[in-house]
Amino acid sequence: MVEPIIKKGKYWATTAGNHDEEADLNREQISEVDRSFDYSLTKPNAANITHSFNYWLPVFDEKGENIQFRIWFLDTGREDCLN
Repeated sequence: MVEPIIKKGKYWATTAGNHDEEADLNREQISEVDRSFDYSLTKPNAANITHSFNYWLPVFDEKGENIQFRIWFLDTGREDCLN
């Protein structure tokens, strides 16, 4: 699935969806696999909060010096996200 992205040298980041655990891997394993690719910017869980894919990435200015904004990745889990 990521081969075309890697061939083009494009970076990516992901978070888990509500059905991701319904296959062979749990959320932690999915995160580990994603982070194993060279162009993945996916981070491990950034805080002691629920689920496995909660983190943020800074987006810098053209010089790479100042953070212009942050992109937040929030894993709501597979159940009701308000619990």
